[in-house]
Amino acid sequence: MRFFRISSGFIKRRVFFALKIVLGLFTALHTGFLLAAMVFIIPLANDTPRVTSIMKYRHVFSQSRSENREILDLKNIPADLINTIIIIEDVDFFKHQGFDMEAIAFAMKINSQRGYAAYGGSTITQQLARTLFLNPEKNYLRKYLELLLALEIDFFLTKDRILELYLNSAEWGPGVFGIAAGASYHFGKAVHELTSREKIFLVTLMANPIKVTVKDLAERQSLWARTQAVQKALAFVQTLEPRFKSRVRELE
Repeated sequence: MRFFRISSGFIKRRVFFALKIVLGLFTALHTGFLLAAMVFIIPLANDTPRVTSIMKYRHVFSQSRSENREILDLKNIPADLINTIIIIEDVDFFKHQGFDMEAIAFAMKINSQRGYAAYGGSTITQQLARTLFLNPEKNYLRKYLELLLALEIDFFLTKDRILELYLNSAEWGPGVFGIAAGASYHFGKAVHELTSREKIFLVTLMANPIKVTVKDLAERQSLWARTQAVQKALAFVQTLEPRFKSRVRELE
């Protein structure tokens, strides 16, 4: 009996020791990752990277070369277009700290029902983290790293700067990155020249820019629901009166 008590205590000490080691490694890895990420995130306050992780990924796996993209200041992108993207992609963008727990919980519910990662629940900040530093593969490790990066991005950068980086790096077609390139590729126009209908199509394309074209949006009934949602969002933001100096934060 005494031997059993000694053995039991010995095993418990071993287990606690192992847990401490695991916790220590976990903390060290996270601290290292976050410190390393800071080196790349802090400069984003002033510099827009010309090449992103998603560009490299598409070049390797799709053999698509990114077109020369024009980097636009936020003030040169129509406010109604920006606000429509916020409503469709991340309506609580100005309220959260980089991630939205309700959206993540909803995504987990949908994915559990369908049996695969059909929905991501990513905020604009998480999408930016993925575009700049990760890849589009759907798995939980990437989602976890995306979340960590989004927290740092939200901490070190302003909301307007996050939007500016996002709009200048988001994917709008094969080898097409940034909203200026998207407008030029799909409509042969500058962003400020787009009609309301073209803005609707441009926002709708963000859902699947590799496989969907403007022609698809006009002809495929399965895409009509999202197009209608974008149309309603644009109509709503166009009724707003400017209340902020930048006009971008009208939805806050």
